[in-house]
Amino acid sequence: MNNTILLGGKFVSIAFWGAVIVNVLRPYPEPYHALFLGAGGLILLIHIVECALFLQVVRDNTKNLTADLIQVLLFGVFHVKVVQQRGA
Repeated sequence: MNNTILLGGKFVSIAFWGAVIVNVLRPYPEPYHALFLGAGGLILLIHIVECALFLQVVRDNTKNLTADLIQVLLFGVFHVKVVQQRGA
């Protein structure tokens, strides 16, 4: 995957998580409040599953497992691809 795409994906991920955190701290009007809470929870669950599925890939290609797993929780496949490129 192109590095520009990975960086863009990480930027979109940060914007999404920022919107979710703002919604938690200062709720948006309905229906957006429930929508952002639901989407944030679903994406977090997907990223937790992704951490479990790609644990061996991350473990094989990193020196700091904890930092990379946290980044997989935040950025998902965009960070997994970075880790894979590191090992290639």
